[in-house]
Amino acid sequence: MRLFAAQHTFLVRIGDFRGAAAVAEQNEALAKRIADPTGMMIANWMLGASHHLLGDQASARRHVKRH
Repeated sequence: MRLFAAQHTFLVRIGDFRGAAAVAEQNEALAKRIADPTGMMIANWMLGASHHLLGDQASARRHVKRH
């Protein structure tokens, strides 16, 4: 999951917001599969940031408000 977070940061920095969202979704799937609450928190942060940068504020808000 740390690699997903690093890749997400890289993709955001180069402006590949769709790619960043895809990586965030992969991170979320892994966190769910291994039932990792910290991983889910990080995935929601990544998804929230990605959706915000893609202009979907409602979805961004839903993700960042999850615990």
